[in-house]
Amino acid sequence: MIELKDKIKKIQPLISARRSKLDHETARLHEIKGAKLNALQSLEYYQKQYISGVDSLNLERQSSDRQKLAVLERSVDTAKSRWYQSLRQVREIEELERDQIKLVLKAQRDLRSIEMLQENYQGEYAEAFRKAEQKALDEMSNKQFNQKSKRY
Repeated sequence: MIELKDKIKKIQPLISARRSKLDHETARLHEIKGAKLNALQSLEYYQKQYISGVDSLNLERQSSDRQKLAVLERSVDTAKSRWYQSLRQVREIEELERDQIKLVLKAQRDLRSIEMLQENYQGEYAEAFRKAEQKALDEMSNKQFNQKSKRY
């Protein structure tokens, strides 16, 4: 029974370490999700900028006065380039997010396996304690019975 108590004590630092690992991985996942949200906002901004630039460029092409045509084409190209960079950034962050989710799930599994081991040890300890207590009660009862039978 003492061995089980020692096992339970030894497993506590492992559980603490696994919990802190899970907390760290979860915090990292939240950071990545925040970065993804920012990247999605940038993507949407540059997409709107590109679309409005294309609309302006098309209006300029349809007009007879085409003085701003070269400037508008450059601005549309710049907006398209930034939109594409933002799209690539979102995809990279999504890949990081998928990898981080895998790490969080692994950390959860690792923690759960140690917790289950602790539960098993605690169950074994409770069972051993119950048996020892029952044995002590049986011995006490037998002792009292033997003392009564000696009297008669």
